[in-house]
Amino acid sequence: MKLLRTTILMVLLAFADSTWADEVKVANISMMPGQNKTISVELQNTTTLTGIEFWMRLPEGVSIPKDEEGDYVVILNSTRLNKFELEVALDADGRYHILSYSNSLKTIKGNSGELFSIELTCADDVAEGNYEAGIENIICSDQNLDRVDLPDCTFSVHIGLETQLGDVNKDKAITIADVTALVNIILGKDNTVPYIYDHEAANVNKDEVITIADVTALVNIILGKN
Repeated sequence: MKLLRTTILMVLLAFADSTWADEVKVANISMMPGQNKTISVELQNTTTLTGIEFWMRLPEGVSIPKDEEGDYVVILNSTRLNKFELEVALDADGRYHILSYSNSLKTIKGNSGELFSIELTCADDVAEGNYEAGIENIICSDQNLDRVDLPDCTFSVHIGLETQLGDVNKDKAITIADVTALVNIILGKDNTVPYIYDHEAANVNKDEVITIADVTALVNIILGKN
């Protein structure tokens, strides 16, 4: 019985660690050529952190514009990053290097929510399609000034008309064929960029992950239940 209780406890602890791991999140977005859109960079953290640094990789033709003063349009969330500094630079490899820290060693407030809002602009000549973007090499510091590495975060940028949820195969109609396309995505059969199917449209329940729950939601749309 003691062995059983120990095993259950270990499983629960492992589950808790996987559920509450520190991570950065960005939702998938859609934008038209020539259009500007704002994305939110969120942080879920259990560790008390005093700074964050990362590199943002965007599709060719999508960039962070500058304001009238020549600064990149990256805005700190003053609630979570109170009295933090911000540095943004474009590296030679085309990635945006974003760094935020507190000179007085203030900590990032709370355990979840937005850290930055970042404006993106799409060039007029970007071809319609789905493109992969990401936040990479995420480095944080804790209260002891020790380094804390977070996993990379990927998100998709859809260029073209606004996505119609459920139209996974992009034929302008929502049918059983979209269910097949959605299942193919879940099974990993459409994992090479540019994607064959519309991954944003596949996130039918809008929870930012594509799972069997989206299949249920899609079937409900086809049956007229939504």
